[in-house]
Amino acid sequence: MAHHAKMLAEKYGKPYGTMILTSLAVVVEVLIIGIMMSHSENINLVRDTIVAAVLSILTAY
Repeated sequence: MAHHAKMLAEKYGKPYGTMILTSLAVVVEVLIIGIMMSHSENINLVRDTIVAAVLSILTAY
């Protein structure tokens, strides 16, 4: 998946390529959070992870 995103980033150039690679990172984070939510009994850990992911995404843009 990362290989395809890198190829698309090189094809579309600087501003759109960065968005593609950042979107891939967001998708990976969302998948990890989803796995944590389905297997974790500690809701505070899941909530804090979601907040950290949102803050890191917002600072990237």
